Amino acid sequence: MSMKKISYLFIMILFSTLALSKDYYFITGINNNKIETGITVSTASLDEDDDDMFFTIGYNYSDNLGIDISFFETGDATLSGDNGDRFTLEGTEYEFIVNNAKISVSSENIAIGLRPKAKLSEELDVFGRIGYHFYEATASASGDGITTASLTDDDSSDFFYGFGLSYKVENFYLNMGLEYYQLDYDYIDEIKTEFISLGFRSQF
Repeated sequence: MSMKKISYLFIMILFSTLALSKDYYFITGINNNKIETGITVSTASLDEDDDDMFFTIGYNYSDNLGIDISFFETGDATLSGDNGDRFTLEGTEYEFIVNNAKISVSSENIAIGLRPKAKLSEELDVFGRIGYHFYEATASASGDGITTASLTDDDSSDFFYGFGLSYKVENFYLNMGLEYYQLDYDYIDEIKTEFISLGFRSQF
């Protein structure tokens, strides 16, 4: 089953549950993504950090457990250089043979998981996240005198986990934390995400 079909199915189940639930939540914020490519550079340039927004919807199964689904893009990890610049991948050194060479990798992710939590005080909670994410990863290459090429893997999934703190003010809460997304993809080993977000919990 493809990532899109799985996500659509989960969304339908989730919203069917929300229609009967009085305790659902919506979270949005900014991810600072560290895309681990496994590449080291000597004279080429490598930027593995990027920022992007994310969205999460879910419901509280109990006071200590939520279930939710998140949507986010990683942004790009970019390797760049000119003719003669070198980099190493999996122990093998490579060299660019054109100027303005650029190789970029990114992914679009849908994460489905559990959110266990515990109360530290009336306003402050600690929470974890654990589950599976489904992703579409893309690699592209360009440079002077060559045709831009891209390769997309649109049907993959892997494990993720994370933790954070949540500070509540009435129906709103501020989250911050860290999450790790494993990827079984040739050009991305792992995504390390630092996030800050604002959430809303319904109490209708």
